[in-house]
Amino acid sequence: MIFAKEQLRRIERVVLGIFLRHPESALATTLRGEHFRGPFHRRTLQAIRDLLASGEALDIERLAERLGGGDATLGRLADLWRNESGALDNLGWYENILREDYKREAFLRTLRASLLALEGGGGDVEELRSGLITELARLDADGGQDRACTAEQMMRETIESIEAAYQSKRSGTTPCVPTGISKIDGPFGGLHPTDLIVIGGRPGTGKTALMLSMAATAARAGRKVGIFSSEMDRTQIGQRLVAMQTGIPASDLRVGNLDDASGDFKRIASASSALAALPFLVDDTPSLTMSHIALRSRFWQASQGLDAVFVDYLQRVQPSRQKETRTLEVGQVAIELKNLARTLGIPVVALAQLNRQSAERIDKRPHIGDLRDSGMIEQEADQVFLLYRESVYDANADPRSAEIIVDKNRHGSCAVLKCEFDPERMLWRSESESAALARRGADDGAASAARWIGTWDWRQAICEEDAG
Repeated sequence: MIFAKEQLRRIERVVLGIFLRHPESALATTLRGEHFRGPFHRRTLQAIRDLLASGEALDIERLAERLGGGDATLGRLADLWRNESGALDNLGWYENILREDYKREAFLRTLRASLLALEGGGGDVEELRSGLITELARLDADGGQDRACTAEQMMRETIESIEAAYQSKRSGTTPCVPTGISKIDGPFGGLHPTDLIVIGGRPGTGKTALMLSMAATAARAGRKVGIFSSEMDRTQIGQRLVAMQTGIPASDLRVGNLDDASGDFKRIASASSALAALPFLVDDTPSLTMSHIALRSRFWQASQGLDAVFVDYLQRVQPSRQKETRTLEVGQVAIELKNLARTLGIPVVALAQLNRQSAERIDKRPHIGDLRDSGMIEQEADQVFLLYRESVYDANADPRSAEIIVDKNRHGSCAVLKCEFDPERMLWRSESESAALARRGADDGAASAARWIGTWDWRQAICEEDAG
């Protein structure tokens, strides 16, 4: 609902009158000066909060002294005190009106400035577009929610979250996003809402393969997954997924080395049909910016739901605003990805390149300090998974041997997870899952891939068997 200017001025006066009569509400409000249109009203709100913050009692005489203007100011404050009779119970409704008006006006100002720049020929189109997206995301995030709470509120919500986790485990469901790697889904509980998970590795270690393995598993479990890929286009992603599903080597799919007599095309058609039905959303924009990722993610969540976001890869993403150095820019991207995870209430998984230091050491296993360009990545991440495959450095090593090194875990202990990597199918598994497949006679490539990327119930049974 749109209110006329005079109606909004009246609402501002009503709100200030409530604050004067109920000072505790002025301390608790999330309104800021810019939410008010009237200059005197903006100054009055700030003066009220400054006076209360200093520990003084709220008195219109002292307030008038802070504002200046003598008897005229005192008269205006006395009028607010006596004549603006809004009810405290309705304060939230009034606040929402002022916040929505502020958002509308702020966005209109941004649109007008962008239009003037375009008409004058002095604005770069991409820069203006990025600015619009950034402003929209900022206004959307400015919902005015009060994040402060009492210990009682905090513990009530904590108990509710523990109860929900317990009930989910008993019912065989989980609010977390499964990855298909039993050693992550079991001890770590999969990917948790609001977490930023960074997967780091040197080139060729299988970062994108692990990301797609996780994304495919999540989608098959019914989770709505968004993938941002600045390195690979959508057809390359599709080929990787078909390779995992069918067991046909990804290299053969890429060059067309297929045999119709052996049923390759039938398997590809069947896999493509199954994959097309998954709740996948893919954006393969080459030059990704955080503004683009944030806006597209919000659109996906609002239009059809979104349970997880995967970004390939962090160092290729540009921040919403340029910084002085590349290190600061990468750090800003990490901060914005974490903020996105918290704002949308979903896990965000970002791939990251490592520097060359790990490749130059005798023991080439990476550690968290090898993350390229910025220490802010490790600070912002809730979990850091580092990938290691000895065969990347030693041609005589087992190409299937792989490790996921959990080098940071904000929610628990770190670990080294022994895994298996299939370089032809671009497929990651826990070692225990590979052993279970072997026991079940799943030697055929197509059957192996199909069973790996099968239902969550089957994987859960494997995990339970290993635990037993």
